[in-house]
Amino acid sequence: MKNLDPKPPITNAHSHVFTHNYVPPYLAKTIIPWPFYYLIHLPTFVRIYIFINLLKEKQFKPFYRKIRRIKYQALRFIYRVTLLKAVLFIVVFYIGLVAFLTLFNLLVTNLPVVDLDWSQRVVIARDWLYEYRLLIVRPNWLPHWLGVILAFIFVLVVPSVRKISLYLLNLIWRFFHLLPSSEIKQLLGRYLMMARFAIYKKQGGIANKLKHQYPIGTHFYLLSMDMAFMEAGQIKPKYNFRNQLLELEKLNDKDEFHAFIFIDPRRITMEGKTFFDYEIRDDKIVLKDCLIKEFIENKGFAGFKIYPALGYFPFDERLLVLWKYATENNLPIISHGIKGSIYYRGKLQKDWMYHPVFNESFGSNEMKPLLFPETKNVDFQINFTHPLNYLCLLEEPLLRILISKTKNQDLKKIFGFENQETELKTNLSQLKISFAHFGGAEEWAKYLERDRDIYAQQLMTKGVAAINLKVEDQNEIPWRRYEHLWKYTDWYSICCSMMIHYDNFYADISYLVSKPSFFPLLKQTISKASSYENNSSNKPTYVTKEILRTKVLFGSDFYVVRSQKADKDIFLQLKSYLSEEEFDLITRHNPQKFRGSK
Repeated sequence: MKNLDPKPPITNAHSHVFTHNYVPPYLAKTIIPWPFYYLIHLPTFVRIYIFINLLKEKQFKPFYRKIRRIKYQALRFIYRVTLLKAVLFIVVFYIGLVAFLTLFNLLVTNLPVVDLDWSQRVVIARDWLYEYRLLIVRPNWLPHWLGVILAFIFVLVVPSVRKISLYLLNLIWRFFHLLPSSEIKQLLGRYLMMARFAIYKKQGGIANKLKHQYPIGTHFYLLSMDMAFMEAGQIKPKYNFRNQLLELEKLNDKDEFHAFIFIDPRRITMEGKTFFDYEIRDDKIVLKDCLIKEFIENKGFAGFKIYPALGYFPFDERLLVLWKYATENNLPIISHGIKGSIYYRGKLQKDWMYHPVFNESFGSNEMKPLLFPETKNVDFQINFTHPLNYLCLLEEPLLRILISKTKNQDLKKIFGFENQETELKTNLSQLKISFAHFGGAEEWAKYLERDRDIYAQQLMTKGVAAINLKVEDQNEIPWRRYEHLWKYTDWYSICCSMMIHYDNFYADISYLVSKPSFFPLLKQTISKASSYENNSSNKPTYVTKEILRTKVLFGSDFYVVRSQKADKDIFLQLKSYLSEEEFDLITRHNPQKFRGSK
């Protein structure tokens, strides 16, 4: 639908509509020890959730409404006759007793509990009931599956038993939430969100669920996901990445949806030229027939999405030519920028022990590669995701170091590499990047809490300089400063400084926007400089604020954020908190500027 508002359209610059079928089955890997993570099987979880919801939905269909009506009429009649009421109680009690004893036999057969006092008493009681003909059929004659079905029917039919069962399930759910591992909480929340949207077989159904929570004419960036290489189990072949993109293409034809193609360097390796192929014409990257050309140039996808936490650096050498193509064609890149529940689940590789570019100090003159001390996957993901990694793309001297280490001579030729002392003929300083989630709630909290880190204060004290990230002298790269920033400084401060220093570096507030406690800092980030700020120092604070506020994008992270709030709730809370000018800035003007034109 065309936008009738004279302003640019409202844009949600970060949302997902991929179905659970495109997600690996064993996300619990590395969170729960082997082999128990196999029990937390995503497709099974989803099927159970769907089945329960189908039972709920059936009660509204005409046939089941008639059955329910007959049931209630019969129960009313039975409860008016004492004898019938007693007979009903005996029948229900008998079914429950048989179900319990059948399940007990299953337990005794498969688990070593027969020697326990309580189990021996149950056996004695069971045999006594059969001896005195109180049990017509001995429970151990029944197949185990029949006992499970009887128990299930018993739970469904008897309200009091159903309430007790639901109460026990709720206790189990709360138990998981009481566990110290925040990973388990995030994982269960992610499973639940996928299950809730699993009723939609296609991405279009989820997209409509998103669309109807926003004003008419709102635009959405739909971010595809490729999780085939995260080592969390195999995705079914019929739900391959290309099919996901073909589904998105149907939405991308509509004015309000703008799809982004996911890029993983390992897929470039696996599929080769069928995925990404190019030639050089007049020093420009020109795509040949390949999947990226098909969806970017032929089908009109808006840009690229990367998720380094899945096991690669954003400056992976297999991506550099593609990033040159993106720079030349003003194509935006949205990059995951938070420590979350989706990350690489395989064995950490040996060559990941050190940062490929950054160094750390061991004295006045001694420098060694920056060591990554993290040993667990959940912690190690920050090394792939860290915002300073993007300096290796945006800062020519750092990009030059990166390219100097490659054995790919074609790559050196494309960027005009001669030696480490000579500037590259072409660089990626104008690469357009949105750092998704703005570092995340944990990093925003660090910024607010820390009052002694010298760099975390420079947004307030240094005006337009913020934290100086630039390599001002190619022979004097500030390794010690980078080391300190990497290890100790919050990502909010780093992101803001990068947005100030680099023309095409942005950040979106997806998922963060579900936390109203951060609204004051958000407002401070995007507000204009006050006269007091502008006059209280010789630093050009006004200029700083004007640069920073034009780089913040609104996004919700639908449908992942649904574990916190519905999108319409997020949207309305944010709209009511910000001024109209501030709201329009991050939802209308900044997203339009970020996406630009090809």
